[in-house]
Amino acid sequence: MQSETHPLPETAAPLLLRNSDPVLMMAPDDLEESPEQARRRYDPQELEALKASVRRYGVIVPLLVQDQGGQRLRVISGHRRLRVARELGLQVPCLLSRTPFRGAAEAELVMAANQQQPLDPFELFWTVLRVTWEYHRELYDPALSLEQWMDLLRYVLDPGAAPLEGQPEWLRLRYREVMESLDADLKAFGLPAAQLRDRLIRYRAMLPVVQRALREGRLSWEGARSFNGWVKRARRLFPEHPALGEEALWALAQSLQALSLRELREALQRELARLGAPRREASEAERTIRRLYRRTARLEQDRRQEVRERLRLLEQELKDIEALLEQP
Repeated sequence: MQSETHPLPETAAPLLLRNSDPVLMMAPDDLEESPEQARRRYDPQELEALKASVRRYGVIVPLLVQDQGGQRLRVISGHRRLRVARELGLQVPCLLSRTPFRGAAEAELVMAANQQQPLDPFELFWTVLRVTWEYHRELYDPALSLEQWMDLLRYVLDPGAAPLEGQPEWLRLRYREVMESLDADLKAFGLPAAQLRDRLIRYRAMLPVVQRALREGRLSWEGARSFNGWVKRARRLFPEHPALGEEALWALAQSLQALSLRELREALQRELARLGAPRREASEAERTIRRLYRRTARLEQDRRQEVRERLRLLEQELKDIEALLEQP
């Protein structure tokens, strides 16, 4: 490590392994997660299983970190292990990476390719998109925005189906180089061009609130597709319904975060039925239950299921009381 530019925190204790770089035992507070990490969602069940393993055996596989010149080292690979170790109050083994990457997104994608937990379809698509955008922006046009790159990429992947107005000069002059670079990237990261094109088309056809839910890891790719279709159908059936505004839909997306695909679809069916019911002003108790239900997404799986079940029982009890009060 280049200690003259980034002194190791006092909590970092080197552990030498035979024929390897030194492994540093570090406190989680001396590490920071990469803001551009490829993984957007963490399966609660997998995190709980990992936590049980770490609690018993400790963190066995070192985290890969890089010196970014700040107060803390940045984690390139091992975000799940870091989160679990932080919850358990354990130090973690770290290896300092000296591998040159074209950017943080590429580093994350390369590391994810070597993990046992593969990226989901959106995580892979979004990270490949950022990797190729960062590369071409640095090489050809510093002002190139991600939205502009998506337009160019759509054209490059299928020129006949996606005519491009105002093609930039650098793309016209370097078209073959761009195609060769993109082809090499897609082969290296295992994403066929047809899949990239398909996901790009589907992503751009999604509503802004659904795109946001994907980017922030609230929904999986399949969950987002189901949610997007549900919103479009609900708006056709119930135009101008206040529960289908952007803020209300974002709150709904957050409440769906920890559900399986089957549970998500069932929840959306119930919500559609609720939208079709005669409108009435929600009581203070109902609003409180909904607010508490959304907050359960932060809990661990076992605790979350327990709290949600108690909320469902409480909601049913309130309905029974309301029915009794309405009787003559």
